[in-house]
Amino acid sequence: MSSEDPTQRPDGAGDAGETAATDQPVVEIERETGRLIPVWLSTTIYAIFIPWCVVSFAFIGYSMVVQHKILAVIQTINGPWKGDPPPLEGQQLKEGLAFLKEDPRDNLLYLIQTMLQDEIDDPRMARAIVLRKATRWEVESQRRQLFDELLAHLSSEGEIDLDYQLPAAHARTLDVLIAERLANPSDSYEAGKITDVLEWIQAARPKPAAGPERRRVKSLSLKYGKRLLPRKEKRVLEGIEAQWRLSADSAQQAAADQFARMRDGQHAELSEASRRLCEEEARKSEEQYLTGRTRVTQVIASLVGTIRSERKTLKLDHPVLWDLVRLLQEAHRPARENIAEAVFQLREQHFTLIFLSQFIQKDAINPMMAVETPRLTNDEHEELLKEENLRRRLACIDVAQRIALAYCEEPFTIRKIEPDLQEAFFKDKVIRPLAAVAEDKQVGERASKALAAIQQSCARYLDQ
Repeated sequence: MSSEDPTQRPDGAGDAGETAATDQPVVEIERETGRLIPVWLSTTIYAIFIPWCVVSFAFIGYSMVVQHKILAVIQTINGPWKGDPPPLEGQQLKEGLAFLKEDPRDNLLYLIQTMLQDEIDDPRMARAIVLRKATRWEVESQRRQLFDELLAHLSSEGEIDLDYQLPAAHARTLDVLIAERLANPSDSYEAGKITDVLEWIQAARPKPAAGPERRRVKSLSLKYGKRLLPRKEKRVLEGIEAQWRLSADSAQQAAADQFARMRDGQHAELSEASRRLCEEEARKSEEQYLTGRTRVTQVIASLVGTIRSERKTLKLDHPVLWDLVRLLQEAHRPARENIAEAVFQLREQHFTLIFLSQFIQKDAINPMMAVETPRLTNDEHEELLKEENLRRRLACIDVAQRIALAYCEEPFTIRKIEPDLQEAFFKDKVIRPLAAVAEDKQVGERASKALAAIQQSCARYLDQ
């Protein structure tokens, strides 16, 4: 074998080879090109696609403009964040209400969704909530300190050292807390047990610990921890603080100093003048919020009347009817009465009667819905849902009574129900639910009164 490097070539060999290769003519390969689709087909596609795109974008833009106008009208109806709203009968809203009635079915959905929004999302109610928190901050701050003190000395088995003595300031806070809980007892089993634990601590622990004492104090501590300011409420309080710092009112300036401590989660104490100022401002903001809800529900009832008079009821989707009946949980009575009127006007819809029947007989909530939120613990959320369910059941009973009287005095046609099944459907969805809950602990009294009120007019259905 040769020991020469195979990569080495004789002098000039490489240059000659490169020259020879360079002297050869370069052959350029011309690729075939042509249309992938015929001219007539591409022209047809462009002639259809381009106008379709133009029309689509124009429709999207038009829809956005219409939606913006709808939301602007609803905001005007709901009222401004400050000051008095314009009258519904005034010239300013006349055109807006006429615009909503041009398409009452779709615009009704916007109004219902406005009513279903969380109260903290409304600037007026958010202002009322944070100002009310500020008025209670001193007391609740003292209670949070009490719970921290107790948790620092409670063992995992619920025991406290025999020689431990609760500091005098915390003992006074505990006395006030227990008196408040005893004066306003809760139906919750767990709430009652928490009160028992607090009384056990107040009485210097006369009996051995049962075990869950620490867990129950911890749950109460978490409840009061929720009364600190979440991020959204901090921003609201920060805005009030900035506004009041520039005020010439000494009470507002003093409150602004304490607001800064509240935003940091520190102990703060409002002066009596500042507390009265916060309470008054909170009251005004809440009144504006509730006035707005009343006005929105008035327009809902008006749109439902338009739908019914124009015989467009059949076009209402049943999810819209579900949300409308669900709004009978409204806490503000005037707004709830307006919703009840709207539901009554839709009495010819078979889904209205079906949903009324379901809500009347719904005697419990789904505990899985009572989730923890930034403002509420699971227990507090469950209590809130129970209160809403009770209000809704009572309101549904009242509406069912009105519908029963209207049907018994002058039978109306229930849509989507066969003529020979009308009376059976009415009895099954209106009369029978009232009778089914007549002995219910929560709503039995109201249902019994409703049955008594329709006794004479609806005797033929009650006796069957």
